[in-house]
Amino acid sequence: MSLTVRNYTLHHFLLYVLTPLKTGTGFGKGEINRAIQKNVYGIPIIYSTSIKGALALKEARNEEKIECINDLYVKVKGINNLTISDAFLLSVPTYDKEYGIVHVTSKFLLKKFYEFHNAPKGLDEIEKPITDIKKNRLIFKNNIIDVEMHKEGLVKEIKTTLNISSSEHILIMPDEEFINIINSIIIKQPRIRIEENETKLWYEEMLPSRSKLHFYIYATQDISCLDGKILQIGGRESAGGGFAKVIKI
Repeated sequence: MSLTVRNYTLHHFLLYVLTPLKTGTGFGKGEINRAIQKNVYGIPIIYSTSIKGALALKEARNEEKIECINDLYVKVKGINNLTISDAFLLSVPTYDKEYGIVHVTSKFLLKKFYEFHNAPKGLDEIEKPITDIKKNRLIFKNNIIDVEMHKEGLVKEIKTTLNISSSEHILIMPDEEFINIINSIIIKQPRIRIEENETKLWYEEMLPSRSKLHFYIYATQDISCLDGKILQIGGRESAGGGFAKVIKI
């Protein structure tokens, strides 16, 4: 998707998390010593500065920088040629013993995604959890929830938009219910720091692999070369974390 205004074009990208990804805030809350970036509703987000920093560095630490992005960091008459939005959460994965991977999203997240697209008919009418799993009840995070199947066309269209394969499933939650369960999907990783005469246990949050986010780039030239690139975003670089694939929408 691209929208051109004057000499600038708005490009829309998916960000597919390949390995657990931590974009820290520098502080924690409760048992978490290092929390990930979140919006005011407690939903994970990746700040634009984290994405811009990953693009400014070499692609996944390769020798060459991303060619079509590199020149855009140069200011012309004090104006940036490149503007990047935050990356907004689109779906998070969970695993069901019977059905395998289930991508969980919400009406709020989908409506944010469709701001610059034609939203599928029926999105505003979602009031109960809906899924493409062929049953009326689904055990999710040890809770039994009633699901609806009468919006199969809507579910299929959203799966296509989110680039979800036919072998995987989707669960669209009402916003309030999604916010209640999002904290149980975020990885809470224990870490141990061994110092002189002392061992410290601490916890950090990470987005699980297979999470999907989306972001925009407002640029003065073609940046289609970003499609398919692998970026390394956030912390835990030395542990091989933070890899994500950019997919042009």
